[in-house]
Amino acid sequence: MLNTNGMSDSDKQLEIQALQASMFDVNERKRLATLDKMADREI
Repeated sequence: MLNTNGMSDSDKQLEIQALQASMFDVNERKRLATLDKMADREI
């Protein structure tokens, strides 16, 4: 999904959020957000 050239960055983000909402509960999504922030700092 992230490598799809036909989608804008905002569309990709919306798709990721929809997928996370369908697969994870609220607490798990909070952890995902924290892990994403940590990963962004390491790059």
